[in-house]
Amino acid sequence: MYHLKIAEISTDSVAKIKDLEAEFGFHIMAFEPGYQFAQPNPAQLSKLQELEKELGVTLLAYTPE
Repeated sequence: MYHLKIAEISTDSVAKIKDLEAEFGFHIMAFEPGYQFAQPNPAQLSKLQELEKELGVTLLAYTPE
């Protein structure tokens, strides 16, 4: 099983990300490379959304590159 890993980045890199967060108005997370967001088909997306609602969470689907 593959797991996303939060990237270990420099203080300068963190500052750059925080600048973008302030500019864009949303949070940004840095993960180690090697993964991409899954592209679910409409039926899969519907099931993911149903499970999100049932569990009261936000699900993030990804695959190894």
